[in-house]
Amino acid sequence: MFSIFQVLTGLFFVNTQLNYSDSLPKKIGQGLETWSINNPSEKVFLHTDKSSYLAGENIWYKAYVTLESKPSILSKIVYIDLVDENGKVVDKQMRPVTSGASAGDIVIPKDLPTGNYSINAYTLWMLNYQPFIFKKLLKIYNYDFKITDVKKATSDFVVDFFPEGGEMVEGLKSNVAFYAVNKKGIPLDLKGTITDQSGKAITVISTTNLGYGKFEITPAPNEILTATITANGVEKKFTLPSANKEGITLKVNNTNANMVFVKVDRNVAIQSTYNNVLVVAQLHGTLAFMGMVNFAENATGMAIPKKNLQPGIMQITAFDTNGNPLAERLAFINTFQLPDVSLHTDTVSLQTRGKNKFTVNLSNFSSPSVSISITDAELSGKIGTEDNILSNLLLTSDLKGYIHQPGYYLKNKNAATMEHLDLLMLTHGWRRFNWEEIINNKQGTLKYPVESGISISGKATVPVSTKTIAGGYVDIITKGEDSTTILSKALVNGKGEFFVDDLNFKQKATVYLQGTKTSNQNANVDIILNKNYIDTLKRSVYIPTVDAEILNDQGSSKVKQLALFQEEVSKNKMYTLENVKVTTRKISRIDSLNANYTGSLFQTGQSLEITSGHYLSIWQFLREQVSGLVVEGDLIDPNVYFSRFSGLTAPTVAVEGEDGVNQAGGMESNGITYFLNEINVSKDVINTIHPTDIALIKVFKGPEGTALGLNEGGIALYTKKGIPDKSRTGEKGFFKETKIGYSVTREFYNPNYAVISNATIKDNRQTLYWNGNAKLDKTGITTILFFNNDITKKYKIIIQGIDKKGSIIFKEQIIE
Repeated sequence: MFSIFQVLTGLFFVNTQLNYSDSLPKKIGQGLETWSINNPSEKVFLHTDKSSYLAGENIWYKAYVTLESKPSILSKIVYIDLVDENGKVVDKQMRPVTSGASAGDIVIPKDLPTGNYSINAYTLWMLNYQPFIFKKLLKIYNYDFKITDVKKATSDFVVDFFPEGGEMVEGLKSNVAFYAVNKKGIPLDLKGTITDQSGKAITVISTTNLGYGKFEITPAPNEILTATITANGVEKKFTLPSANKEGITLKVNNTNANMVFVKVDRNVAIQSTYNNVLVVAQLHGTLAFMGMVNFAENATGMAIPKKNLQPGIMQITAFDTNGNPLAERLAFINTFQLPDVSLHTDTVSLQTRGKNKFTVNLSNFSSPSVSISITDAELSGKIGTEDNILSNLLLTSDLKGYIHQPGYYLKNKNAATMEHLDLLMLTHGWRRFNWEEIINNKQGTLKYPVESGISISGKATVPVSTKTIAGGYVDIITKGEDSTTILSKALVNGKGEFFVDDLNFKQKATVYLQGTKTSNQNANVDIILNKNYIDTLKRSVYIPTVDAEILNDQGSSKVKQLALFQEEVSKNKMYTLENVKVTTRKISRIDSLNANYTGSLFQTGQSLEITSGHYLSIWQFLREQVSGLVVEGDLIDPNVYFSRFSGLTAPTVAVEGEDGVNQAGGMESNGITYFLNEINVSKDVINTIHPTDIALIKVFKGPEGTALGLNEGGIALYTKKGIPDKSRTGEKGFFKETKIGYSVTREFYNPNYAVISNATIKDNRQTLYWNGNAKLDKTGITTILFFNNDITKKYKIIIQGIDKKGSIIFKEQIIE
């Protein structure tokens, strides 16, 4: 490697004052500028509450969508899907993006088998650059799992070698990086020897960090190099990439805080070959440096100033005079600032069900969007290793392939950490574009558009034909499962196409469409609807590639985790009965509705179904069917309260319009908490729902609502799944199709043991606190209140987010 002294004394320093009118530099500069304008780089980072789950649990998450390092103003929809090892999409969600973020959850199916899963997050626009969507490996456990030796891994392994710049050249000294993993994709340590074809040892090699290492070598003419590697007690041989007889090598020294030093060497029979080599560095699609190497003048080295460069991955490429890339190397610009987040542990209690109070001060940030998770530290991944918002947005979102423990590389700026980060740059590819297209100003075809909201599009055609009508309009009625009704009118253009966007409905909706031809309004018109992306998503190529159980191994704590899993799933364990006659009773309709609609916390209480169509409002039905429920005044917006409860002798009298909060912090009115599809809503929302749209009603009185944190009681309404009742809409003659809408957001259940004294049920919660949208007071402080479970002895808190200026927020801490 060349020395800093050589560069600074100008022994081979490049004159970077290029004539921008020169053909190649001009094409590259203009091509990069055009590409950057036409290809804005969106990224998504997903903060999940943990990485291991039980079937039936919730995956709580917050999606951060960025554009050019700030909250995105481009896409207004983010997609999240859960994919198994075979590529089957287990769950898929579409969520609205507000100020570059969206929080939600995925309910893991109770019958989902134990396995590795990938949770993926992206915008539709990002699918134009598919290798760079967000992917996170999860482990999900069910009754079928077995406690095995979690430290045991396959003894077989592979080693890949990466010459710096891309290729070795005979007679030129080169750095060669390598990366070793076992057959399960986990990095491993190794030692070995590089020998020539005669068996002579050339150099000794070993890994320095997480399966990575490098060595320096000068290949001789026609030399065949072999690496004899020993790992996990197994010896294997690998043939190194062959060296070219002619060509150039590209070397980069990135250890200086202010400069990146680059040197180009050549080995050619005719000296005029590659006499001039253009070196270009680009960062985030923007030209960062350009310099011409002149071997005739011995000017073969250059220094790229880091001042004013944004942090991230810089791509350094050497071109010949015809614009052909000869060598390429990545270098990480570490000008980032480590986030400074103030966390104060006001009250810490590790006692069983003890109360905790923490405060987070974010007054140094400008309008931050923040998510906070607190989990059992003994059952979570190691601190400082998992991908976080800092390591993702600056590093892993721009690298292809699996990165092991990515959080390690940006946890500090120590020399050893930066050296290991540089090894990562030597071994992972990066390419969002093709240089030939950049130089020739060719813009690739973009398949996926930017989405500003849910849209409906299609063609209006002559009946039983693909011939489109020229001009007209389409009336559209969108009826959602959440009782939303949207009326739209879309114009039909000369090609028979129509489009309407910015629709806002949740869960699913039935869309009714009727086309009208301008020239003959009485003519029949057929409608051909285009499929939205979310409606067609069934399989994915973004599958888990690594065994998460080994990945998250923590020795005894992992065994403890699996034991807890076994204890939990045994409650719902499936058994195979042989030679046993089982007699069952026919399930009632109410029991069937409970099974199909309600979650575990909502299965108690009174269950009601509206079987008659004569009711004008929900309140008329409830007044007749629920004893102790008072419904006074106008049946469209009455005053509603409970007059008595089972076991109570004194009546409760409510004041009309008295709103408040329940024990769980949810909205209530006159002491009653209202839910629509298990989402806490105001009473005004219930007023708007028609009885024929309701599948099931649950009523909770007094103690029945304790688990839900209710004060005096609650009423939960469930809307019918599938097509809404047609008798009220008059859609006769309309074409109809079901569309998926935005997923609803559930509220994280945070038990308040100050008022709940039930100690008969063991509390094994692994996620003790989750807040996807932490609210700050006027001083920039948010308060965290939560109660411990029955087993946790130390907490792991993670605070992540970004403010409107693009400043990254990240804090990870163990509290014990």
